[in-house]
Amino acid sequence: MASQINDDMSCVYLLSFDPKGFPQDKPLAVSVTVKRPKVRAAVRGRLVIQSEESRLTARVLSAFATAHESPGAAVLRAGVVPVSYADGHFKARVQVAVPGSVVPDATWDLGASLVTKGAVWQDGAGRVEVKQPGVPVAYERDMEFSSGEFELVAVAPEVTTDTLLSHQTAGRFPDIDADRVSLAPIAVSQQAHGGFLRNGTSLTQGVLVVPEGDALQPGLPTAIIALVCRAKDQKGRLTVSRTLVGETETPVGTTELDLGKDERCGQIVDLIPAKFLGPGSYRFTITVSAQGKELARGERALVMPESQPGGGS
Repeated sequence: MASQINDDMSCVYLLSFDPKGFPQDKPLAVSVTVKRPKVRAAVRGRLVIQSEESRLTARVLSAFATAHESPGAAVLRAGVVPVSYADGHFKARVQVAVPGSVVPDATWDLGASLVTKGAVWQDGAGRVEVKQPGVPVAYERDMEFSSGEFELVAVAPEVTTDTLLSHQTAGRFPDIDADRVSLAPIAVSQQAHGGFLRNGTSLTQGVLVVPEGDALQPGLPTAIIALVCRAKDQKGRLTVSRTLVGETETPVGTTELDLGKDERCGQIVDLIPAKFLGPGSYRFTITVSAQGKELARGERALVMPESQPGGGS
């Protein structure tokens, strides 16, 4: 059998031609005529000459399918900031961001697909152009999340350098009726100047979401966003306490959260001033209690690296 396969493969020829002038993105009939007697050639009956747009589309679709394997995933970030809850769904801001390009006049096509229960629940994409090299770019869109596990698949092709980055991240939103009180994923962000496209509006400054495990940028204020939710039968005021734990414990704030009759969740935002965090690792903890009894607890790790000479990280 191996000998037969080898014989078959020995009869394979690669024929090439200049595709210039032929129709693109349309099936073309292919035939090969052999002049040697008693020799027959078997060829693929049709081929398609892809245009530049089709090749880019194919690469992007391939990147969506294999996002976790992208060699550029380390420089592409995807994050989620919980905002509110209504009509059985969470509202959250999805961000896809790139630190910047090494060349000027970069054009990024940023996109994200929200996958829930094996199907694409929502998606979006937008183009961001920047003139200067090294300028961060971000695409943001508000999306709806259901309770349970989700995956976020992000892709970012850059037109000028023909770079294609992809990244995949996962998370979970709680079933707010499973417990008396629950917390959505805690988000961390920092201010930045760059090219932002937020729900179709172009901005020159905004915030960059810092994914879990990534280091903070030294010398910038840091925002920590939490969404506190209550079960349908939970009544009364909730006490939400936040603490920053490093070498010592530092109280950040306490909020008496009094949700309205039809409100199920409330957003809590804390701002840590610039240069407040020295180099090291921290834990930001949130506890929710009612009448002195703790009902829920969550935490988020923060890492502040050493500052480099010149103010970089």
